[in-house]
Amino acid sequence: MEEEEKLEEYRQAFELLDPTDEGSVTKEKLEQFLWALGHRPTHTEVCYIVADATQGSSLKIYFRGFLHLAKELTTPEDEEKELLETFRIFDKNRDGYIGASDLRFVLSRLGREITEEEADHMINEVDLDGDGRISFKEFVEALEHN
Repeated sequence: MEEEEKLEEYRQAFELLDPTDEGSVTKEKLEQFLWALGHRPTHTEVCYIVADATQGSSLKIYFRGFLHLAKELTTPEDEEKELLETFRIFDKNRDGYIGASDLRFVLSRLGREITEEEADHMINEVDLDGDGRISFKEFVEALEHN
């Protein structure tokens, strides 16, 4: 993935964590993000991560600090594993697919409420075979092309 695409991916992740467009995320939202990526930091570790990402100046993480952190956490070797773990977060009933209800549930847990119609539209944008749900293959292809 090119650097510009990766930057946009990080920006989109940051925007999901900042649904009110404040330009920053809290320590709690960062902790949710880390868990979503499969990291299991302790409370103390999260405090150290926040202190590093903010240079100790605040409890809020701005995009620059978030970007620094995200780049450190992601290595090419871990990318496929992280993609699968992320997919599994959305696949709530473990049937190998992400449906509109799965998408709405996860986004609501991240503080972003969407309507059924919006969820259906998001699914349809990625659903290549027209079955109304997203397979892991479709999930990976969508991420590679966005």
